[in-house]
Amino acid sequence: MGDFRVKIRKKSRLIDESKCIACGQCAEKCPKKVPDEFNM
Repeated sequence: MGDFRVKIRKKSRLIDESKCIACGQCAEKCPKKVPDEFNM
């Protein structure tokens, strides 16, 4: 049908999720704010 080209861009995570202990320090330092923390 056609020639489609897709480029997927996703910034790498700076947090190693396997070492996460849910302390919340990353959320404190994260520059992005969300209107509802429950539904991030």
